Amino acid sequence: MRPAPAALATALVLSGLRTVGAEPCPPRAALDGDGVAVERVAEELRRLGVSVASDASASSSNGCSVVRARVELDTNGGIAVAVQGATRGSEGRVVSDATLAAAWIDSWTREDVDNALWAAPATSRAPTRRVATVDQPLVAPVDVAPAPPASRWERFALSAGYEQTWSDDDAAWSGASAAACVRVGGFCVGGRARIAFDPERLHNATGVARNEMSVLATASYPLAIGTMSIAPELGVGVGRLSTRRAEAACNVMLPPNCSPMDPMCVPQPTCPSDPGTTMTPKVYVGDSFSAATYAPRIAFALRVAVPLFEHVWLDGLAGLTYAPFAHGSVFATGSNEMIAPELVALPGEPSTGYLLGIGIRVGAK
Repeated sequence: MRPAPAALATALVLSGLRTVGAEPCPPRAALDGDGVAVERVAEELRRLGVSVASDASASSSNGCSVVRARVELDTNGGIAVAVQGATRGSEGRVVSDATLAAAWIDSWTREDVDNALWAAPATSRAPTRRVATVDQPLVAPVDVAPAPPASRWERFALSAGYEQTWSDDDAAWSGASAAACVRVGGFCVGGRARIAFDPERLHNATGVARNEMSVLATASYPLAIGTMSIAPELGVGVGRLSTRRAEAACNVMLPPNCSPMDPMCVPQPTCPSDPGTTMTPKVYVGDSFSAATYAPRIAFALRVAVPLFEHVWLDGLAGLTYAPFAHGSVFATGSNEMIAPELVALPGEPSTGYLLGIGIRVGAK
């Protein structure tokens, strides 16, 4: 709990005033705690005229007590101070900087001066009763508020985005992914699901269409760079790739100038070429081939999160996927008497792919 502004102002005024005449006891303080904090506060105390010693070497002498203080750097950038005096007990505060910490400790060293002002005049022969002081171990501050718990938005993350993949068989895949993870220490552990499409296209002399679905268990380690976050990510899981022959656009038609009554006039299937290309029209195979293969998936990625709003991030992704034990050989099940078999075979499963993605992330970095 930070001290009220009025209390800080009082401490600063007390630290600036000096008692008129000779002081019965010089202001003395013994510091202990974090080395950096001790050095900063000690420098400010000396500017205020306070004699500073280490906690181990300080001791009371001539009836003058020593104010003991323990100072530590606070996680929020301030300084936590625990002070113990001879007659005022102990108290803890968190202040914003070393100057306020020194001013507050200095106000505790004035307790001997305050007592002397109420004592009998020096010319009085009344006996002076000296109260013995006992050094006690400095206790931790009891009224320093603990750090607030992390927001629930910092405990998990949800993301979704668009991905473009280029596989090692010269195919371009378009797709999407969704992911979720939970913070475990410095890591974000969870899972990612992907779907990608290799649209209908001409492959050699026939049409092919493919799609892939994969599920990965992921672990990432976010690293803050200013307001951004960069997180290496590892994913391990399994994927399913479906391959089919694309002949839905093919039509069975009679040849030109051919009579339906002519037994030598046999309908011929024709397949158009891909729009916008000058390639030879697709060859009709007619086997309605389709196959699904399953293989492990390993993914390495680098995710970059750029803040848009509080707990909302623009999520960029660049990565590499690898499919060990993939069905890399071609599917050569169809045939066509007028063309070589290898020209109507369908491609196998690619083993590697490079991907780029962009999306939205909600929650932790």
